[in-house]
Amino acid sequence: MTKRETYPCASLEDVLTVTSLVSRNEVLRRSDALEMGISSDALRLAEILGFIEAKESVEKNFQVTSFGKQLITLPEDQQKIIIFRALLKEKNILPPYFKRLIETRDLHNKRLTSTEICDKLDMRDRWSADILNEWCRYLGLSDGATKSEVFLSSNKLTQMKKKAFVLTLLEEYKRLAGPSRLVPVAKLRRELKNSGILGKDDDFDKLLEMLLNNEANKGKIKFYPAPAKFVGLGLCGRTGYELLSLNGIISFKDT
Repeated sequence: MTKRETYPCASLEDVLTVTSLVSRNEVLRRSDALEMGISSDALRLAEILGFIEAKESVEKNFQVTSFGKQLITLPEDQQKIIIFRALLKEKNILPPYFKRLIETRDLHNKRLTSTEICDKLDMRDRWSADILNEWCRYLGLSDGATKSEVFLSSNKLTQMKKKAFVLTLLEEYKRLAGPSRLVPVAKLRRELKNSGILGKDDDFDKLLEMLLNNEANKGKIKFYPAPAKFVGLGLCGRTGYELLSLNGIISFKDT
């Protein structure tokens, strides 16, 4: 196996540290960051995940992005949702091993070593598998007994994916809602499918209907009719459910 052919060797805690540091400095030169003890991999991973961006000059000058600003203002549990979502998005630079691990149900609820993860995901190096293991442990998805063991809990993973779905739904609704506060369900369906957080086995309509039927969201989610030929299919293709209105904070609480 070759060394470091895929993932930057940086922890997710380092990503938070880098993002906070860049935010405090407004503009941070790469050389200054390295002198402060920040690793090149931590800078690279934070940049790949979209929390900081580089402005090229003689050397790289980093600035925090809007996503980075959002990340560092949230409490720790919500920071993990933001990072989880960022890791799932399609990136040409970062191989999709994390997403494949999350979506490969045959690998869930099993005690696996880094070597076995390499074999199962056909990874190029164990180094990358070790990083995957560390990320899963930080995000609270792995119940591995040791640092070299992954036990990806399907229950914890399901809960994390639901939280990421709600967060993205609320963000997209806020972005798309005009004065009427009504957004076509078809448009939200398309945006969430394009966001990368939905796996091949995840169904937007099923998840949205689960939110609708949750007592915690009573009165917060409402649907209105519209001609389907103008706004697309409503929830589960039902007539009268083409437009969506959200009011307040929604969640999968108690489900």
